[in-house]
Amino acid sequence: MLAAALVVEAAAMVVFLAADGVEALLPARILQGLATGAAAGAVSAGLMDLQPSPISPLGSLVNAVAPAAGLAAGAVGSGLLVQYAPAPTALVFVLLTVLFVPLAAIVPLLLDPVPPRPGAWSPLRPRVAVPAQARGAFLAATPCLVAVWAMGGTSPRPANDDDRPFPALPRHGLAP
Repeated sequence: MLAAALVVEAAAMVVFLAADGVEALLPARILQGLATGAAAGAVSAGLMDLQPSPISPLGSLVNAVAPAAGLAAGAVGSGLLVQYAPAPTALVFVLLTVLFVPLAAIVPLLLDPVPPRPGAWSPLRPRVAVPAQARGAFLAATPCLVAVWAMGGTSPRPANDDDRPFPALPRHGLAP
């Protein structure tokens, strides 16, 4: 699953690179979101398999902190590249493509830390459920969570004046 997710991530980066307008960014973002979701699930399961002991909280802790930390690090890193590196609309996507392709090739070579068991494929059948007592809170929080991840996961825009979405605003803040 992880290797396939990395291949789709690389494909999404290529679609971002080829995008010539906003309408082309939507399919790229959808591909990226699907691949990231699939990779996050596979990585989370792997972290739980690799934790020091079955009662260790390390796997859960890393699974809880890593998505937000990765999103923040990605935003800072891509922002720095967009601001200070050449080819601001392409370099981030080229670097990520160059990273994802070899990772996708390496993942199938990794040893599985958990031996296969009979019936191991049955958990892969998708099942989605929210406990009845949590459904109200879940439905109330869903729009906010989707908006936060959508805004946080959007690609930074180049910092030059011609490509800013709101050219009337000053470059480094909302106030003159």
